[in-house]
Amino acid sequence: MFPLGKLVVYLIMQTKGKSLTAILKLTSLKMTDKIDNFNDIAPNIFKILIDDFGYSLKEITTHYINNEKWSTHHIYVNNSLNLKIVVKQEPYYTDYGFSFFIYQIKTEQYDILYNVPHEKQDKEDKFLLKVYENMFSNKEILDIINGKKWKGQKDPFPAKN
Repeated sequence: MFPLGKLVVYLIMQTKGKSLTAILKLTSLKMTDKIDNFNDIAPNIFKILIDDFGYSLKEITTHYINNEKWSTHHIYVNNSLNLKIVVKQEPYYTDYGFSFFIYQIKTEQYDILYNVPHEKQDKEDKFLLKVYENMFSNKEILDIINGKKWKGQKDPFPAKN
């Protein structure tokens, strides 16, 4: 299992001694900064996917409506496991909030491993620490991430690659 302490130590080491407060930017964020803040901190929080599970961060995409940012997707791929993870922050228009999806690349099956609706998130995105702690201490989730277990469903709207 991966305790929250491991993440805190990792973040401190990677930010050359900056405090966790500085890392999470514990300031009042404007709503327009929510996506930028997520894009700044999420790669460090989910770097465990790269370091411990063999995924690579394929891309970070930002989506716009009427020239306004409305969502961001961080896409991780593990080709040897035939798995793709899409970490989403969608705070606007849909209010889906944070979601952690995993897909079997060839079958188009997916599973939602975690979701935090926008209205249940804090302004500073500290909820991501709780997400990390809950996900990476849960054996069932870890077994899905590392390809040992699968319980997904068919994607009704498969991406065209």
